[in-house]
Order: sequence, then C-alpha cells, then structure tokens
Amino acid sequence: MTTLTPSTPATRIADSAARLWATFTPNERAMTRIGMFPADKMEAAELGLWDIPDYMRLLAVALMQQHDV
Repeated sequence: MTTLTPSTPATRIADSAARLWATFTPNERAMTRIGMFPADKMEAAELGLWDIPDYMRLLAVALMQQHDV
C-alpha cells in the first residue's frame, strides 16, 4: 500500500516551475535571467498557487533556478 504525503508549498512551487519551464521558448528562458517573465504563462501558472503566501516571488525564484537544472 502506497501512502501519499501532502505536498508542501515548496514542492508545489518547484513542480509548477518545472512544468512552466518546459513551455518556455528559448527567448523566454533567456529573459528569466534578468527577472522578466511572460505574463500570460505566469498568470496561468499562478491559478493553482494563490493559497501560498508570496507565491509569485517564490515561483520567479524557482524559474530562475531552472537554468541550473
């Protein structure tokens, strides 16, 4: 029997960032290095994260960290 553990806010942010990163074009990925993000894709990603305090800042940082993955 598999026990499911509830996802933590950090896990939800990281998962959302990874899924979002996969949809970015090379130009959009380059823009994240200087803190610019495509608004339409960010708005779509935030729908499932609004209950996490400071979710947009955390998502932006997680996306910037995707360059290192």
